[in-house]
Amino acid sequence: MEVLVMTTTLCFVTRNLSVTSTDVKKVEIEFEKNNLEVIEKTRLGVDGVVLRVKNLVFNDFTYLEQALKLDINFSSKAIKLKKLLLADMDSTIISCECIDELAEYAGVRHEVAAITEKAMAGNIDFVEALRQRVRLLKGLTIQQLNDCYDKKILVNKGAMTLVKTMGSLGSSSAIVSGGFSFFAEKVAREIGFDHVYANQLVFEGNMLSGAVKNPIMGSWQKQMVLHKLCNERNIEQCDVIAVGDGANDIDIVRNAGTGVSYYGKPKLSAISDFKVNYSDLRALLYFQGIRESEFSTE
Repeated sequence: MEVLVMTTTLCFVTRNLSVTSTDVKKVEIEFEKNNLEVIEKTRLGVDGVVLRVKNLVFNDFTYLEQALKLDINFSSKAIKLKKLLLADMDSTIISCECIDELAEYAGVRHEVAAITEKAMAGNIDFVEALRQRVRLLKGLTIQQLNDCYDKKILVNKGAMTLVKTMGSLGSSSAIVSGGFSFFAEKVAREIGFDHVYANQLVFEGNMLSGAVKNPIMGSWQKQMVLHKLCNERNIEQCDVIAVGDGANDIDIVRNAGTGVSYYGKPKLSAISDFKVNYSDLRALLYFQGIRESEFSTE
């Protein structure tokens, strides 16, 4: 795999499905207006292009991203394959929040969704929010949980390619989720994650008791997983790429060598190295300098 050595600033242009030559030209024109010179272009894949630029002073091209519906991310770091992937699950690896889907079965979707939104935005303590929501799920059966997984849980585009490609190149991966191990373990088996760290629901017989086991996988616990896995593998935090979407992911995204906000809440996006709002999870491979020709397909 080619390692991109930094002498200038790299700009990654990505979008779900494709980035056309016309798209790249429009980006170059806007860069030129801001005295940003493109000195090299490399197509990494049909949906990803990297530009080498100099004279970077102005780097807020949100208006251009919104106009073209693509992601523009600048990086001054060395771009190389990371040795460990840490990924949130709900609304990151999968398309939904499992707890909101379970709430549908319990007839309390609106109540639970309102608490979830506040927690993900960082407006309410995650641990207390989780306990409140799980109490509302009391009485759901294992059969209903399995039915929810079969009918509601969809893997986001690019997730399997991301995990399998990094695995094929020698990296390991872990789901680090504030959601539930009941679902996370199934998702991990389906996609190929090496490890799962998530909250464990308490059952009474075949029904939920309305409680969740300690410790709860909040932001602090996620950070502890980051430290634990780095120590076990004798790697540095700079060797980690972490991705999530909510306030509960801030610590691992901020402390990883490469932190990615995936359609993230404002508080997470503000501290992320890369922001994905128009691309799929394949973009995380491009952010590591991996070409589409090296991808392990889904």
